[in-house]
Amino acid sequence: MTQTLEESRAALLEAAAALADPSLVAQSSQLLHQCYRHTVTEDLLSRRPEDLLGAALSLRSLASRRNPGTPRVRVFTPTVEHDGWSCGHSVVEVVTDDMPFLVDSVTAEIGRQGRAVHLIVHPQMVVRREPSGELSELVDADVNQRPSGEGIAAESWMHIQVDRMSDQQDRARLAQRLERILADVRVAVQDWPAMTARARAVADELEHTPPAGIDAAEVADATSLLRWLADGQFTFLGYRRYDLRDDDVLQAEPETGLGLLRDSGEAAGDAAPLPPRVAQRARERTVLVVTKANAVATVHRPVYLDYVSVRRFDADGEVVGEDRFLGLFTASAYTWSVLDVPYVRSKVRAVLERSGFAPESHLAKDLLGALETYPRDELFQADVDTLHGTARAVVHQQERRKAAIFLRPDTYGRYMSCLVYIPRDRYTTAVRKRIEALLVEAFDGERVEYTTWVSDAPLARLHYVVRVADGHSLPEVDQSELDRRVVDLTRTWEEDLAGAARAEFGDERAAAVLTAYGRGIPEAYKEDYHPRVGVVDLRHLDELGDQRVMGLNLYQVPGAPGQERRLKLYRTSAVSLTRLLPVFTDMGVEVIDERPYEFHMASGQTRHILSLIHISEPTR
Repeated sequence: MTQTLEESRAALLEAAAALADPSLVAQSSQLLHQCYRHTVTEDLLSRRPEDLLGAALSLRSLASRRNPGTPRVRVFTPTVEHDGWSCGHSVVEVVTDDMPFLVDSVTAEIGRQGRAVHLIVHPQMVVRREPSGELSELVDADVNQRPSGEGIAAESWMHIQVDRMSDQQDRARLAQRLERILADVRVAVQDWPAMTARARAVADELEHTPPAGIDAAEVADATSLLRWLADGQFTFLGYRRYDLRDDDVLQAEPETGLGLLRDSGEAAGDAAPLPPRVAQRARERTVLVVTKANAVATVHRPVYLDYVSVRRFDADGEVVGEDRFLGLFTASAYTWSVLDVPYVRSKVRAVLERSGFAPESHLAKDLLGALETYPRDELFQADVDTLHGTARAVVHQQERRKAAIFLRPDTYGRYMSCLVYIPRDRYTTAVRKRIEALLVEAFDGERVEYTTWVSDAPLARLHYVVRVADGHSLPEVDQSELDRRVVDLTRTWEEDLAGAARAEFGDERAAAVLTAYGRGIPEAYKEDYHPRVGVVDLRHLDELGDQRVMGLNLYQVPGAPGQERRLKLYRTSAVSLTRLLPVFTDMGVEVIDERPYEFHMASGQTRHILSLIHISEPTR
């Protein structure tokens, strides 16, 4: 009888346990089942029993002693000769206290180091340790129940197989970097309650003592957003309080840092004055600033940190500092309706009111739809003027089915946010990459991130964030020229053919030729020839008829070797190269390549092009 997957799994683990020392079979069986209980069965069945046992015992060895609050990390390449087992990859082993964000933070760092992950085994273990940190028992209990008792704790053990690393220094660097990442996770998780409480406290301060001269609605937006973030819509990773001095120095207040900013305070006199543009922004009389930080998160997701700054004011309404929160909006924060998200909903309502569209009109619904699908980060960061101009343009763009680009420079000049809308049927990976290359060139970008949104809407949306190198400024660009180049990159071959045909033939004849041949042009031909060349070839094909069954075109491609010529044969019927080769041989022509194309006309007839390349001129 054929074994089920679960029966095969049990048999494999039993076989692995049987390989242990006879006196340790029971303990090894427990270890194996605890280590691999959440591993996908197919991943287990592809491995040898001795390798499963060796990996589990290796992880158990790393965990044998660990000081409280200190992770243990090892990166090595196991071999049968040295370790008694192997896996074909290098292995990252981690033993640490059980906390959120461990696996995604560790694997993100491995990815940043250019290593692919091939297998993750992540048992959450309940262990008993002696005061010295020595492991005395693996407790057979569910980690989610958080069993209590002297020396008992929940731990995360990880066995991660990565691309093979032959250099010992590379392995040591990765281990060192992972220890720093785990330290970041620890302080972020430990200080999370304090950071959440601080967000609520700042909201209460704003509400009970609103700053002088600031609109009450703006203060209400800020307090609502802070409480919304504290209610689970923000992963708090860092907090610190800063004072803005008269000399434009933003000085960290001692003993206020939490999470990733716990140890980031500068001693008095160490902080440099803010750049003029940043200093000007820092003194603007606005309560809330939501933007992106310069740093990529080391905890949870490897994306740029979200930066929420709540400014503090003196009795005269002048900015004197800020409460800075760093973190990441949660996944659920991106699914709320824009009419329900604090701070964002005020902007959306202002855009809808400013549009002048009747509330129940088709245009108003389209405008709201454009805002609902707008990149959420942009809704937080962009001002009402920018949102209004872009969203209205997008609504009208859907009717035109034409590509368009909308730019928003970062408040502090560190990056350019580029929203590109193109007809959905023109979106391809190749188009995305071409637009990305154009934007990197235009803004002298050092790094670029992108997201795409494609639905049943007429337009696909691409959002690029092009970052310049530290210390550099965004260059000035001609947006009309950039818009034209984006349109060119998203135009179809057929559109360019139609334009070239009108320029060559005039509107009337162009329409007739395109009607006759337009839908019957083979895809291989489109890949090989520019539409302007296509117009020339269509003219030759159109001249064929009952009295003329073949045409010729001898030409040289610019930039080709001096002796290389190309010849195209236009025919009403196909012809094989075998029949033509003797003729060319007699003429002293060596044919080095040939490509046939068959055109299907609207009338049901066919036309043929045979493209030949030869490397010597014909004898005269």
